[in-house]
Amino acid sequence: SGACRIKVVAAISPTSNFMIFGITPVDWKDLQNKAAEVFDDMGCKTYVEKSIETARGTVNIDVYVEDVNSIPSSIILCECKHWERPVPQSAVHSFRTVISDCGAHHGMIISKNGFQSGAYDASAHTNIKILNWDEFQEEMYPRWIECMINKVKALTRKLVDYSNEENDEFGKLISSFNASEQEEFKRLLERGLQFSISMMGIMANIKEKSPPIHINDFSSSGKMDLIAFDSKKALFEFVIRNAENIISSFVQLYEDVKTRHHKNGNSL
Repeated sequence: SGACRIKVVAAISPTSNFMIFGITPVDWKDLQNKAAEVFDDMGCKTYVEKSIETARGTVNIDVYVEDVNSIPSSIILCECKHWERPVPQSAVHSFRTVISDCGAHHGMIISKNGFQSGAYDASAHTNIKILNWDEFQEEMYPRWIECMINKVKALTRKLVDYSNEENDEFGKLISSFNASEQEEFKRLLERGLQFSISMMGIMANIKEKSPPIHINDFSSSGKMDLIAFDSKKALFEFVIRNAENIISSFVQLYEDVKTRHHKNGNSL
């Protein structure tokens, strides 16, 4: 087969923690945006810089999260501190007031440079967690990785449906392919197979916080380039983007077949 297979490695040292993100946020906005992305990936309704009204007036929340998938659903407020100094206890006291006034269930303060000792005392036995960037990723990682795995599994099931000649929806279309459509179908089947093989390779150890050794590329670029990832998020984005591309190609093929039959006055 002339299909492209590319060895893919992570562009970090073997001793590194291969976490959600591979880089530290560069500023306050980047910190809050990356925190919001984590919650988004987990299926939460997430709002950045959301203004809410309280009895004490309007409060601007860095990251406002509606965790609709928890039972019961909950509200999480995140305060992002990209400061050059550790966060003092006064910031924790202020945030506790905001949490109480907003009626939120949980709060997180995410700090670039950690916290003063008094901040830990102020947050003890409360519904607020104080975390540096790495600790935030550690905290979110188990649920985040499960959500991303489930997304890939759902895409894999879609690929199986679109490529299954016994499928009630697509079987008749597949059996009516002309020569060029059969060639395109074979090409997409091969890409789908490479995707499945690649997923078997990386899913075995995907929950580990160390980089995967390699996967086979299933993109249609045809290039024998080495692709590097600096994080689990980059890896999953690559996987999901290419899987969705294969699926959209299947969809386009089937739409083209339906159009051809319609033009010819044929019914399926």
